[in-house]
Amino acid sequence: MAAPKAEQAFSKAEDRHRYIEGFAEGFKSGLTEPGGTVTFGSNDREEAYVAGAEAGRKAALSQPDEGPNRITLLDFGYTRITATGSIRRGHERSEFRPAGKKEVWWLSLVVDEPKPYSATRNGRSTMTGFLSPKKEFGGYGHMGAYDREFVVIKTKKHKPHKEQNSKS
Repeated sequence: MAAPKAEQAFSKAEDRHRYIEGFAEGFKSGLTEPGGTVTFGSNDREEAYVAGAEAGRKAALSQPDEGPNRITLLDFGYTRITATGSIRRGHERSEFRPAGKKEVWWLSLVVDEPKPYSATRNGRSTMTGFLSPKKEFGGYGHMGAYDREFVVIKTKKHKPHKEQNSKS
Protein backbone atom coordinates (compact mmCIF):
# COMPACT_ATOMS: atom_id res chain seq x y z
CA MET A 1 0.00 0.00 0.00
CA ALA A 2 2.79 2.41 0.87
CA ALA A 3 5.33 1.64 -1.87
CA PRO A 4 3.54 3.43 -4.75
CA LYS A 5 3.06 6.55 -2.60
CA ALA A 6 6.71 6.44 -1.49
CA GLU A 7 7.91 6.11 -5.11
CA GLN A 8 5.79 9.08 -6.12
CA ALA A 9 6.73 11.36 -3.23
CA PHE A 10 10.45 10.70 -2.66
CA SER A 11 13.42 10.46 -5.01
CA LYS A 12 15.93 9.05 -2.47
CA ALA A 13 15.75 5.32 -1.69
CA GLU A 14 16.38 6.03 2.01
CA ASP A 15 13.38 8.40 2.17
CA ARG A 16 11.16 5.86 0.39
CA HIS A 17 12.24 3.19 2.89
CA ARG A 18 11.56 5.50 5.87
CA TYR A 19 8.12 6.40 4.43
CA ILE A 20 7.22 2.71 4.22
CA GLU A 21 8.46 2.05 7.79
CA GLY A 22 6.44 5.01 9.04
CA PHE A 23 3.37 3.85 7.13
CA ALA A 24 3.52 0.42 8.81
CA GLU A 25 3.90 1.93 12.30
CA GLY A 26 1.14 4.45 11.66
CA PHE A 27 -1.18 1.75 10.36
CA LYS A 28 -0.52 -0.39 13.44
CA SER A 29 -1.21 2.58 15.72
CA GLY A 30 -4.59 2.94 14.04
CA LEU A 31 -5.37 -0.66 14.99
CA THR A 32 -4.06 -0.54 18.57
CA GLU A 33 -5.27 2.94 19.53
CA PRO A 34 -8.08 3.92 17.13
CA GLY A 35 -9.64 6.42 19.52
CA GLY A 36 -6.35 7.96 20.64
CA THR A 37 -4.61 11.07 19.48
CA VAL A 38 -1.23 10.24 17.98
CA THR A 39 1.41 12.81 17.08
CA PHE A 40 4.45 11.76 15.14
CA GLY A 41 7.38 14.05 15.97
CA SER A 42 9.31 15.49 13.09
CA ASN A 43 12.60 16.96 12.07
CA ASP A 44 14.02 17.47 8.59
CA ARG A 45 15.61 14.02 8.51
CA GLU A 46 12.40 12.26 9.52
CA GLU A 47 9.96 14.02 7.20
CA ALA A 48 9.45 10.85 5.12
CA TYR A 49 8.82 8.68 8.20
CA VAL A 50 6.29 11.13 9.65
CA ALA A 51 4.47 11.48 6.33
CA GLY A 52 4.27 7.70 6.08
CA ALA A 53 3.09 7.30 9.67
CA GLU A 54 0.30 9.83 9.20
CA ALA A 55 -0.79 8.22 5.93
CA GLY A 56 -0.68 4.74 7.47
CA ARG A 57 -2.79 5.73 10.46
CA LYS A 58 -5.33 7.39 8.18
CA ALA A 59 -5.47 4.24 6.00
CA ALA A 60 -6.05 1.99 9.04
CA LEU A 61 -8.84 4.15 10.41
CA SER A 62 -10.59 4.38 7.03
CA GLN A 63 -10.54 0.69 6.09
CA PRO A 64 -13.88 -1.19 6.14
CA ASP A 65 -14.89 -2.99 9.34
CA GLU A 66 -15.23 -6.31 7.52
CA GLY A 67 -13.97 -7.91 4.34
CA PRO A 68 -11.36 -10.25 2.92
CA ASN A 69 -8.75 -7.51 2.39
CA ARG A 70 -9.03 -5.99 5.86
CA ILE A 71 -5.65 -5.70 7.55
CA THR A 72 -5.61 -6.73 11.22
CA LEU A 73 -3.04 -7.15 13.96
CA LEU A 74 -2.58 -10.75 12.78
CA ASP A 75 -0.80 -9.22 9.77
CA PHE A 76 1.67 -7.61 12.20
CA GLY A 77 2.55 -10.91 13.88
CA TYR A 78 0.09 -10.68 16.77
CA THR A 79 -1.76 -13.81 17.98
CA ARG A 80 -5.44 -13.93 18.88
CA ILE A 81 -5.87 -15.08 22.51
CA THR A 82 -8.24 -15.17 25.45
CA ALA A 83 -6.52 -14.66 28.78
CA THR A 84 -7.49 -14.29 32.42
CA GLY A 85 -5.44 -12.11 34.70
CA SER A 86 -5.29 -8.92 36.72
CA ILE A 87 -5.22 -5.32 35.56
CA ARG A 88 -3.29 -2.41 37.03
CA ARG A 89 -3.89 1.10 35.78
CA GLY A 90 -2.48 4.39 36.89
CA HIS A 91 -0.38 7.30 35.79
CA GLU A 92 1.51 6.11 32.68
CA ARG A 93 0.60 2.52 33.59
CA SER A 94 -1.81 0.16 31.87
CA GLU A 95 -0.81 -3.42 32.46
CA PHE A 96 -2.20 -6.91 32.32
CA ARG A 97 -0.69 -9.73 34.39
CA PRO A 98 -1.79 -13.08 32.98
CA ALA A 99 -2.70 -15.65 35.63
CA GLY A 100 0.00 -18.23 36.22
CA LYS A 101 2.75 -16.29 34.41
CA LYS A 102 5.47 -13.94 35.59
CA GLU A 103 5.04 -11.72 32.53
CA VAL A 104 3.43 -8.29 32.53
CA TRP A 105 1.97 -6.97 29.26
CA TRP A 106 1.12 -3.44 28.17
CA LEU A 107 -2.69 -3.26 27.98
CA SER A 108 -4.49 -1.42 25.17
CA LEU A 109 -8.28 -1.49 25.16
CA VAL A 110 -10.06 -1.37 21.82
CA VAL A 111 -13.43 -2.34 23.23
CA ASP A 112 -16.82 -1.12 22.12
CA GLU A 113 -18.18 -0.98 25.66
CA PRO A 114 -18.94 2.05 27.83
CA LYS A 115 -17.20 0.62 30.93
CA PRO A 116 -14.68 -2.01 29.83
CA TYR A 117 -13.11 -2.32 33.28
CA SER A 118 -16.45 -3.28 34.81
CA ALA A 119 -15.72 -6.86 33.71
CA THR A 120 -13.12 -7.08 36.47
CA ARG A 121 -14.26 -9.23 39.38
CA ASN A 122 -12.23 -10.05 42.48
CA GLY A 123 -9.18 -8.57 40.77
CA ARG A 124 -9.49 -10.89 37.77
CA SER A 125 -10.58 -10.22 34.21
CA THR A 126 -11.02 -12.49 31.23
CA MET A 127 -10.34 -10.72 27.96
CA THR A 128 -10.03 -11.60 24.29
CA GLY A 129 -7.72 -9.79 21.95
CA PHE A 130 -4.37 -9.83 20.23
CA LEU A 131 -1.00 -10.50 21.87
CA SER A 132 2.05 -8.98 20.23
CA PRO A 133 5.24 -10.81 19.47
CA LYS A 134 7.84 -10.39 22.21
CA LYS A 135 10.26 -7.53 21.59
CA GLU A 136 13.88 -8.08 22.51
CA PHE A 137 14.85 -4.42 22.04
CA GLY A 138 12.59 -1.48 22.63
CA GLY A 139 9.13 -2.25 23.81
CA TYR A 140 5.51 -1.29 24.24
CA GLY A 141 3.78 1.16 26.50
CA HIS A 142 5.20 4.03 28.49
CA MET A 143 8.93 4.39 27.82
CA GLY A 144 8.93 1.01 26.03
CA ALA A 145 8.91 -0.75 29.41
CA TYR A 146 6.90 -3.81 28.35
CA ASP A 147 8.06 -6.72 26.14
CA ARG A 148 4.54 -7.48 24.91
CA GLU A 149 1.27 -5.71 24.22
CA PHE A 150 -2.22 -7.14 24.77
CA VAL A 151 -4.78 -5.35 22.60
CA VAL A 152 -8.18 -6.23 24.07
CA ILE A 153 -11.23 -6.28 21.81
CA LYS A 154 -13.71 -8.05 24.11
CA THR A 155 -14.18 -8.51 27.84
CA LYS A 156 -16.07 -11.35 29.47
CA LYS A 157 -18.70 -10.37 31.97
CA HIS A 158 -18.27 -12.31 35.19
CA LYS A 159 -21.46 -13.41 36.91
CA PRO A 160 -21.68 -12.56 40.59
CA HIS A 161 -21.60 -15.52 42.96
CA LYS A 162 -25.02 -16.33 44.40
CA GLU A 163 -25.23 -16.22 48.13
CA GLN A 164 -26.17 -19.60 49.47
CA ASN A 165 -28.80 -19.72 52.13
CA SER A 166 -27.84 -22.07 54.89
CA LYS A 167 -30.70 -23.83 56.64
CA SER A 168 -30.07 -25.33 60.03
